[in-house]
Amino acid sequence: MRDLCQLYVKESHKGFSLIEALILMLILSTIIAASTPIMTGMSSSLTGTDKNSLDCINSSASNITFNSAGKITSMPATGTKCFGAVTGCQNNQSKVCNTLVWQAERGKTLARIAAAKKILRAACDQGGETACDWFIKQCLQNPGSSPNYCDNTDDFMDITYYLSLDKTDTTNLGRNYLADELEEMIDRGIIKISNEVNKDCVNSTTPLTSTSCSLPTASNLIILCNSGDANACTIAYNNSYNRSCNQVKTSWSESPSGTYKLTPNGAASPVTTNCNMTSYMTASVSGCNYANPGDCAYAYNNSYNRSCNQLKSVWPTVPSGSYYLTPNGTSSLVSASCDMTSLVTASITGCNYGVSGDCTYAYNNSYNRGCNQLRSVWSSTPGTYKLTPNGASSPVSTYCNLANNPGAAITGCNAGNTYDCSYGYNNNYNKTCRQIYNTYTSGSGTYSITLFEGPSSYRQVSCSSGYMSSPILIGNWGYAGGQQTWTIPSNYPSGQPYRIEVWGARGGYGYCVSYGSMSYGGYGGYVYGDINLNPGTLLYIFVGGVGSNGQYYYGGSGGYNGGGRGAGVGGYYYASGGGGGGATDVRLYGNSFSNRIIVAGGGGGADGYCSGGGGGGGYGSAGYGYCYGYGTNGGLLNGGNGAGYPGAGAAVSSGYSFGIGQQGGLSWGGEYCAGGGGGGYYGGWAGSNSCWGGGGGGGSAYYNSSYVYNFSGTSSTSPGNPYGYARIWLR
Repeated sequence: MRDLCQLYVKESHKGFSLIEALILMLILSTIIAASTPIMTGMSSSLTGTDKNSLDCINSSASNITFNSAGKITSMPATGTKCFGAVTGCQNNQSKVCNTLVWQAERGKTLARIAAAKKILRAACDQGGETACDWFIKQCLQNPGSSPNYCDNTDDFMDITYYLSLDKTDTTNLGRNYLADELEEMIDRGIIKISNEVNKDCVNSTTPLTSTSCSLPTASNLIILCNSGDANACTIAYNNSYNRSCNQVKTSWSESPSGTYKLTPNGAASPVTTNCNMTSYMTASVSGCNYANPGDCAYAYNNSYNRSCNQLKSVWPTVPSGSYYLTPNGTSSLVSASCDMTSLVTASITGCNYGVSGDCTYAYNNSYNRGCNQLRSVWSSTPGTYKLTPNGASSPVSTYCNLANNPGAAITGCNAGNTYDCSYGYNNNYNKTCRQIYNTYTSGSGTYSITLFEGPSSYRQVSCSSGYMSSPILIGNWGYAGGQQTWTIPSNYPSGQPYRIEVWGARGGYGYCVSYGSMSYGGYGGYVYGDINLNPGTLLYIFVGGVGSNGQYYYGGSGGYNGGGRGAGVGGYYYASGGGGGGATDVRLYGNSFSNRIIVAGGGGGADGYCSGGGGGGGYGSAGYGYCYGYGTNGGLLNGGNGAGYPGAGAAVSSGYSFGIGQQGGLSWGGEYCAGGGGGGYYGGWAGSNSCWGGGGGGGSAYYNSSYVYNFSGTSSTSPGNPYGYARIWLR
């Protein structure tokens, strides 16, 4: 072309005609047009770009389409540039493949990138190794640190597509090539490839046939064993991949939590096990729950599950439930239901199963030495718990009602727990049945009360609706000839019911010289009643004295606390009456007669002739005389009449005098012989002033209904007979 130019230049010195100029321009344009392909080819040769591939990419008209599963359903027509691009890279032509790779990685538009990837994908499917290698390179160059390095999720332009294919598919030559390459890379320990293959196998819905699961990784063998592949189970077992959850975690660091078929007893008998793969610790603990010896040994050796409390300590988010624990080693597992809400609940529930570590932790932290202690740290439902009052080494099974503090202390003390007894005593929950009734239950049953033994001990009694079925005697008073007192101790409960019992004294015997015999005075009555009193209350107790017997010259003196004197010696018969018996009473807020709250009447004295005395109020029995027989028995409240020419018994509202029985007097013949009246709320009358005499009447009984309830009486001989007596019981 230079020669042609020189030729036209030389000729230009001569000048050009118009026609010559037009011809020259035509020749030059033809030369330029003809040289363009040559120049383009030279440029292509210099840059390594394949024009067919580039044209196909630029036109985005590769005509490569896929179905929903990613399989190519149409290819470029034979003879087209796109067909040449596919076949060129299929045959590993470097210029073609390099052009496609460059555009797939650096294309100026998304359309160019997509078109280049489609051609590479089609070339790989046809067995193009360079194209397939590019997909592997993309996986390795992905900067991510977790699986999905290679998965583009929606365009099937990655090795994930090939790994999802059936391992027996021989029509896709790229699958065959990639499977061989990936297996070699797994053997060389390339982690990204191994993890990606593992991930694809885990996600496969057909693990027994998928290409991803056919590659010999530990995870694949584990997955295939899970799917029932006996050969995979054998290989996994022989290589120590899945004998335990912890071993699975070791062999496959990214193994997901879930159900595995483990081979602790050999490949022939896999055990279905739910493994928590969050960590090696959770793996071993969850495996040990299935009694897997490898997991139990790992957990025990690393102090993970020797107790519920230990398990909660190393695994703060551990769920509540049943666990196999290893307090005694791996050879004797303990199944325990652990409440993992906190270290408190974990140790308490573990101790319930006799786990020594939990009992020790609970005892040392004062969680379960008593029911009340248990409730103070963990408000829970009633039930049987193992408590540690005597230390962690000897837990005691105890029913604890944890609905409230009284219930906890009372039920714990019922089982002999000294901590609960002390707590109940100090808080006035269980000193008596009444306290138990008020603070805990209205039911009947056997309970431990702490009033008398103090806070560190107890006494079991039978309670019924707030009362002891068998009251406890706390004081008794015999005849003393004067006032006695008792103050309710400060440690006794407020409003506590007590039972008061009182017996009146017997009347004295009559004396008669002529007949050489004696007649008998009436007996004192017996009454009782209940009263509620508070600590510090002072009671005044007056115990009646027996009426003295009539003597040769003298009538018997009246018994202490209201008994009337018998008539003295007189006349032919030398007969003397016995003195009336004294009443027994208890007084409140003072020591006068008006302060009496309960009274048992004294019996009437016998006369000195032959008449018996009347019985005291409170069903006192009458005395006997050999002439006129018996007087009358006392009633519940009224005193009985004497015999013969009797003195009348006192009524509850009337009698000889308030609190005092009548003294025997003179007869018409100047002879003394009548029996004295018994003391009582009202005193009884003395016998008649006839020489034939008469027995004295009994004093009346009484109770103040403002204080005393459940009042009653019966015929009963005084424990201090013939004297009166008083007793107070705890109800």
